[in-house]
Amino acid sequence: ELIAFNKVDRLGPDDAGQLGRLRQRYPGSVVLSAMTGEGVEGLLTALGDRLRAMFRIIELVVPYERGDVVAALHRHGEVLAEEHEAQATRLRARLHEVDVPRFADFRVA
Repeated sequence: ELIAFNKVDRLGPDDAGQLGRLRQRYPGSVVLSAMTGEGVEGLLTALGDRLRAMFRIIELVVPYERGDVVAALHRHGEVLAEEHEAQATRLRARLHEVDVPRFADFRVA
């Protein structure tokens, strides 16, 4: 959950205290103005941080005969690096937490 307070452009000088109380009551919240664009960058940063926290980077070694696993990694995650070794493909991939267990047999410690 991310709380975003919009219309900050409509606040007057006397409303600064109210805004401070909202921020204190809702830590991690963002304030913005969709009309002026003020605070939109902070909203995008907060969203990006929360989305990245849902993903893990793992390293795997997948035998060549298990091309289905490599294809699944490309489908369900983001392959960051792929190296072809003598007997297998070594990969670094960013996966959603719920997808990590399905590749447990190929993970490198």
